[in-house]
Amino acid sequence: MAAGSATVQLLADAFSVSLKANVYTYDAYCAEKTKRGGELYSEELNILKLFELSYMSAPFGDDPANSLSVTASLQGMSISATSTASSLVTESVPAYDEFLIIVKNIIGKSSTLSFQTTLSTTTVLDLKKTLSRSEGGAGGIPVAQQRLVFASEPLEDDTKSLESYGLHNEAVVYLVVRTDTKGAASEVYHIDPKLLHPSYDYDFTNINDAGQTFRRGGYPYYRPCGWKRLALRVLGIFGEDKWLGSTGSAPGEWPVCYHGTANGPDEKNIAQAGYELSKGRGFQYGKGVYCTPYVSVAEKYAVEFEHSGRRYKILLQSRVSPQDLKIIPEKTPGDGEYWVQPDQEKIRAYSICYKQI
Repeated sequence: MAAGSATVQLLADAFSVSLKANVYTYDAYCAEKTKRGGELYSEELNILKLFELSYMSAPFGDDPANSLSVTASLQGMSISATSTASSLVTESVPAYDEFLIIVKNIIGKSSTLSFQTTLSTTTVLDLKKTLSRSEGGAGGIPVAQQRLVFASEPLEDDTKSLESYGLHNEAVVYLVVRTDTKGAASEVYHIDPKLLHPSYDYDFTNINDAGQTFRRGGYPYYRPCGWKRLALRVLGIFGEDKWLGSTGSAPGEWPVCYHGTANGPDEKNIAQAGYELSKGRGFQYGKGVYCTPYVSVAEKYAVEFEHSGRRYKILLQSRVSPQDLKIIPEKTPGDGEYWVQPDQEKIRAYSICYKQI
C-alpha cells in the first residue's frame, strides 16, 4: 500500500525546509516539468538516504594534528563524506601519482574516477570535468550543476587543489545535483510514496508511557509519545531484518535513537551540542553520527515547517548498532544523553516522526 498524497505532501514541505531544496511529490514534479516544457531535472529522493543528507558530524577532538579540520555542519545540509570512519586519516595526506576518487550521489549510485596526476596538482574543476565526462553511476552531470562535498565541507573553490581540501586516495565525495531555475541554482528532488510503509505507521500523540519500560537491542526504548510516526519501507533493504527486532535483547537487534537536523538552543545542532558536552567531561568521541535515545532531547533540534497553514516539527527515528557505540551520559539535568556512532553504516533511519506545534 502506498502512502496517501497528503502524507507525501507533508514530507515534501518538511524536507524542503530541512534540506533547503525544492522537494516535490512525484505528481507535482511531473506537473511542474510539463509546465516548464520538460526543462526540469530532478533526482528521486530516496528517503532511506535522507540520513546521509541530514546528519551532523563533528571533528576529531581539538588538536588540529589529530583531525582533518572538518566543519561540524554545512550551510543548508550536512553530508557525510565517508561510508565508514576508517576513511578519515590522522596523518598527512600523501601525494599520489595515480589515485582514485569515488563520487556518490544521494540515491546511492557511484562513479570511481581515476587520475594520473597528484592530489596537489588536481583541482576541484578537474574533478568536476572528469565526472561530467564519465558515463553511468553518478557521472554525466554538467559541471555547472555539480555540488561536491567531502568530509562535511563543500568543495566550493574550483581553483583549489584536492589536497587542499584534505582528499586522499579513494576518498568518497558526495554529489548533489543543482538545477538552474530562473537563474538560481538549487537542488530539486521528488518523493516516491512507495518509499513509505503505512501499515507500520503509529500514532503516539495521546500515549503516555509513564511507569512503563520498553527495550530494544539491550537498551531502554523511549517511545515517541506525543508524535505521529511514519514508517519507511526498510524491510529487506539491508539483508536480514534482525536489527529491527522488538524482543528487547535478541542477538542482532539494534537500539532505538532519534535525530533532529536543525539548530537548537544557542544555535547549536545536535552534533555540536553533544560534542561540547563530551569535551566538558573529558571524552574525545569526535566524528560520527550524533543521536539520542530521548525524543525530548532530539526535539531541541527538530526542523520546523509549515503544511496546510499549520506548523509542525519533524525528526528521524533510527536504529543504531551497539557495536562501537559511544555514550555521553547526562551530567546536569536538562543536558540529555547523547550517543555517537562513528560508522555511518551502523545507523539506519526507519521512520519519520512529526507533530503539530
